Amino acid sequence: MTRRGSLAYYLAAWVCGCFFMTVCLVGLPKPSDFPQRIILSLIYFYFLALFFGAFASLLFGFLLRRMAGGLDLSRTWQWMLVGAILAPFLVSALGSIMLIHGNATEFLLPIQLYFLYAPQLILSGGAKMLWRVIPAGAATAWVLFRIHRAFAAETEYPPT
Repeated sequence: MTRRGSLAYYLAAWVCGCFFMTVCLVGLPKPSDFPQRIILSLIYFYFLALFFGAFASLLFGFLLRRMAGGLDLSRTWQWMLVGAILAPFLVSALGSIMLIHGNATEFLLPIQLYFLYAPQLILSGGAKMLWRVIPAGAATAWVLFRIHRAFAAETEYPPT
């Protein structure tokens, strides 16, 4: 295992972050929807989120860990609060980069699409979609705090 569980931390940032974002963005199903349709749409959007949201979720995990270390955050609710604040700002920043630059050259278009397509898509949904990012950021921060705490030195977090 890597030093202080970095591999587990960033893998969870990617997998759990994309899952929570998918659940929050797909929203609640209508009562008329069949369970198979709901499950298939979640699987479909989760696959797309894993592919297009990898960069944003890894950047979220990196920034969250640096901010928590810099602010000396040691409680779950503190990590969740920072994650809930960081997620919409990160999506807005990454999504607005693609909106500002518009069409890229043929060489940069695949790179731009891969790194910035998911945040731009969320941002194009308006404030309604951006509000749904907040619980996904908080839930991801909760998971990342648990992993960070599990691999931290015992002097940082004494057993309770």
